[in-house]
Amino acid sequence: AVASHRADLVVLDPLDYLAIRESVDLEPVLVASKDRETVYEMVLLVHRDSKIEGIEQLSGNLVLIQGSYHRSVAHMWLDLLLGEGAVEVKDVDRASQAILPVFFQQVEACVVPRDAFETMVELNPQLGATLEVITSSPRFCRAVICMRTNLLDNYRGLLQESLLQLHTEPRGRQILTLFRIDQLEPFAAADLATLAGLQASLRDHRMLLRGTR
Repeated sequence: AVASHRADLVVLDPLDYLAIRESVDLEPVLVASKDRETVYEMVLLVHRDSKIEGIEQLSGNLVLIQGSYHRSVAHMWLDLLLGEGAVEVKDVDRASQAILPVFFQQVEACVVPRDAFETMVELNPQLGATLEVITSSPRFCRAVICMRTNLLDNYRGLLQESLLQLHTEPRGRQILTLFRIDQLEPFAAADLATLAGLQASLRDHRMLLRGTR
């Protein structure tokens, strides 16, 4: 659609953008922001009574992962922490489906976005007293909004300014709510640096493992 000029604007998961950026004429211009943050982090939670103090003690256990469009990043991060196949991983749709089984000691650990965990703790402070973050991920970029690189400059500027103002009027806020974000912010190259670094580290780690086998 972009190549045939049927689409001027594309909203992408940052991993998808990194995968196609060399082959498609797209330029990232905006990033999604939630609670005034354009980045998020994942946390690895365990029950305080589990006696698990380090990630190496999770080897061979079940880890639940919730993350909606963050899920692929959570898998990559966990693979880098523990090594592929070191734990059994199960994906779930909602934070509660990951957090509550750890709270009730039905599984050993879960990976969820920090903001999702903090929201649940606000609703039920006992979760915060019972569950422990044993490690947290780097801060990763949320959704990336890209435009065709060959858009006319005046149209590009008008479109970008309109998107930056979406959160200031009711219909715009409704659209943003569908994506579970608060507003859009200008893109900076550093927004993708951490995620690209994670990809590179995981790639190097896998190459090293193949070389030692």
